[in-house]
Amino acid sequence: MARTGGPLLSLPPTQAQTEKPDLLRQAPHTWNISPTYDRKRLSVRLGLSYNAANIFAYNYTDTHASGPLVYNNGNSDGTGNTATGGGIKGPNGDTYLYSHLQTDLQGSYRLAKGFTAVAYGLNLNNEVFGFYNGSTIYPIQREFYKPTFGGGLRWSPPHNR
Repeated sequence: MARTGGPLLSLPPTQAQTEKPDLLRQAPHTWNISPTYDRKRLSVRLGLSYNAANIFAYNYTDTHASGPLVYNNGNSDGTGNTATGGGIKGPNGDTYLYSHLQTDLQGSYRLAKGFTAVAYGLNLNNEVFGFYNGSTIYPIQREFYKPTFGGGLRWSPPHNR
């Protein structure tokens, strides 16, 4: 995939980037949906939040990432392995955040004498958080936080009349 245009950043000529990448941390598609249900003493809210994959850090340079993908062997202990080439979608491409769709749920139920029972669940779908270079086939980091659950009892003292 060729990108054209003048240099976007003021870098030394050996590190020029002739592409015009998106702004950092600006997802091209993002949305939130939060349907609710309220009836008498019960209140329930479902939250869906989505962010498309987006650039976390500029990494691609014409000098280091253009051309065919070539792996360079590192040290005898297995460290220092590097790769050159591969283009904008190769292992030396820009660093991206994975797309992220998270599902949350919360609810409350009003009890007598000013008490309310509350409960919530966050990240119910255990959505991945992480980074990759160029394409998802070059992951850097993937994190799964597991769902989080909580609950409690809230008391609001009655107001004097």
